[in-house]
Amino acid sequence: MPLMVLFGIWTVSGLILVSSVFNDAHRIVGELTTESVVSDPDLGLAADQNDWPSYGRSHYGQRYSPLDQITPANVAELELAWEYQTGDLKGPEDVNETTYEATPLKIGNSLFLYTA
Repeated sequence: MPLMVLFGIWTVSGLILVSSVFNDAHRIVGELTTESVVSDPDLGLAADQNDWPSYGRSHYGQRYSPLDQITPANVAELELAWEYQTGDLKGPEDVNETTYEATPLKIGNSLFLYTA
């Protein structure tokens, strides 16, 4: 009798396992419209639309810029205008790889950045 109970438990467990392979519990089926739901969204921007005053540009971190001077049609024509050397150099005790991962902030006519 105990063997039959164990066999029944294994059978039910096996059926549950096999059925879970074919069922995606996290799949959501639907379509998004291409219409604009909000025509004038609150972007949380500063008063000057040319500024990038925080990480992600806005206080919401959306990483969106309404500026349209650079487009897919003219991006290939961009050239290096300037570069800045911070003076941070790899020292003998530093790790093998160093990466600059800071977001520069542009406020008014000033660009702010920080280094290690």
